[in-house]
Amino acid sequence: MSAVDLITPDVIEAVIKAESGHNPQAVSTKGAKGLMQLRAAAWSDVQARVPDLKTFGYDDYWADEETNRRFGSEYLKIVQGYLPGQFRESLPHVLATYNWGIGNMKKSGYDLRKAPKETKDYIYRITGQQVNGG
Repeated sequence: MSAVDLITPDVIEAVIKAESGHNPQAVSTKGAKGLMQLRAAAWSDVQARVPDLKTFGYDDYWADEETNRRFGSEYLKIVQGYLPGQFRESLPHVLATYNWGIGNMKKSGYDLRKAPKETKDYIYRITGQQVNGG
């Protein structure tokens, strides 16, 4: 499986279901917004790497379903690229990084066993896989 194959339309749909329950108006207590629960910093990361998305301002477009889905999909790919090579093709690692954050994953040594229960549950809801190993 190539890195591109990992982020499939089925994975995107499962992330949307887990993140927002398909509610484009969802706003988390941590300020993440929209279908894929993106924060402004993630939105900016995408804009810095995907030139054709630079004109879509966060405040104006976060609730637009198509735009939020596109930004979230691109952000999953960015997150995947932040992972060390041996973890880039591990969907649980990509999902944990998307959910828990790049810095937290790095601090944990990319060990999924160190992820909080919320993140382990998130991975299970999307993949059906229990987190047992690193």
